[in-house]
Amino acid sequence: MTRNLLPSRRTSWNLHLVVGGKQTVFLTFGEYPDGTLGELFIIANKRGSLVRALLDAFAIQFSLGLQHGVPLETAVAAMRDADFLPQGCVSGAEDFGVTEASSILAAIASVIDATYLKRK
Repeated sequence: MTRNLLPSRRTSWNLHLVVGGKQTVFLTFGEYPDGTLGELFIIANKRGSLVRALLDAFAIQFSLGLQHGVPLETAVAAMRDADFLPQGCVSGAEDFGVTEASSILAAIASVIDATYLKRK
């Protein structure tokens, strides 16, 4: 399958989340010219941590999947029910209707659901 690269100059937006009162993550959502999601960057605030490395690797694979034609719904379904610590209250995503999550990935999935799949 051919990779659908994003243009070198593209629209993106950022979001700062705190999950479970413990883990801060900074998200960047990169979009194709038609407004569809084409890439995701996840930066955890703990330098050198395993969580940071795994979230970075996950974001790369998620983005590559989207760019190779994996439907957004399929990609998001894989992370929607993730259940691991930290979990609990989510701050920073109230505008998207996200106030609690079972993991960082579940919080991100809820933001994508609300933004790109138009679900709460």
